[in-house]
Amino acid sequence: QRFNGVEYDFVFDVDVADGAPPLKLPYNAGDDVYTAADRFIAEHGLPMSYREQIVDFILQNAGAAAPPPQTTMMNADPFTGGGAYVPSAAPAGLSATQPQSLPPMLLYDADASKAPLMKKKLGELAGGTAISTVVDEAVQRIADGTSLQASDVEALHALATSLPSQVAFPAVDLLRLALAVAPTQVVDALYGESNGAALSLLACLSAQAATRSLGSLVSSLKCACNMHRSTSLKTHLQADSDAALMQLLSAFADGGGADSHEKVSVRQAFAALVQNHAVAISAPGADVRPDEVLSQLFLHIASLSRDADGEVVSRAKRAGQALVNYSQSTRARSAASLVGLDNL
Repeated sequence: QRFNGVEYDFVFDVDVADGAPPLKLPYNAGDDVYTAADRFIAEHGLPMSYREQIVDFILQNAGAAAPPPQTTMMNADPFTGGGAYVPSAAPAGLSATQPQSLPPMLLYDADASKAPLMKKKLGELAGGTAISTVVDEAVQRIADGTSLQASDVEALHALATSLPSQVAFPAVDLLRLALAVAPTQVVDALYGESNGAALSLLACLSAQAATRSLGSLVSSLKCACNMHRSTSLKTHLQADSDAALMQLLSAFADGGGADSHEKVSVRQAFAALVQNHAVAISAPGADVRPDEVLSQLFLHIASLSRDADGEVVSRAKRAGQALVNYSQSTRARSAASLVGLDNL
């Protein structure tokens, strides 16, 4: 079944209100059920108290296709199925002995059908010679919802990282889609072999931020958010005391002015990136983070929490709460207090 231009194994119909059309919950066999539930909740603004019931529903209806729940909160490719689910008025919550759930990762992958338009824009900016046959085939597979191959991701990565920063943003946007919809093993095959590919991607995104153009900022921020879907890219971001992670945030905030940009879409995307970073380093089993990492993250969170846009503030608060509740709590609360965030 197809949903938003992507082929899935299941697409569940979820009835959340009497008289309202059902919401679609895509799910792919083998994906983490909590990831699918969290993503569905975030996309539709539903209460987190629905989480356990949605997870139970997926387990019951996907059967053997759904693996046992995992602790990781990273988003994966969902897939489709039939059926309808109606949450009760008072959904069962987690017991008092269980921790609250981490916020979901925020990925940008709902517009795969627009890939041909991105390719057209790329041709206008960079010239038709920039679009090789391999790139053309990769774009078509993204638009069709066909599974991407390693050569597709490699071609889009090479294109995005080789073009001048002033004209690269459509290519970065195509790579962002590839990171979101390609099989995770295909993405990790490229970025897990060595640090070279990951470093070139980070350099590309930082250069995009420095242009301060709206298209470059939005596409590169969304691509950075989608880096968290890849195990190898996430590992690279957290290596060497999070130096790469902090440099990337600084490139967007200091170099690109993303945390105070006049366009709310830029500020929302930067807040999503901060939330993703906070969730990643707060996940069960994550290494102890240095104090300077927590401090810098809370500086960004404090800035975003004063934003006029409610979604920016919401994402900042979720990032802060993830760090306080799941990271080294005492140290995180101390870092939050230093920037005036005592009420997390």
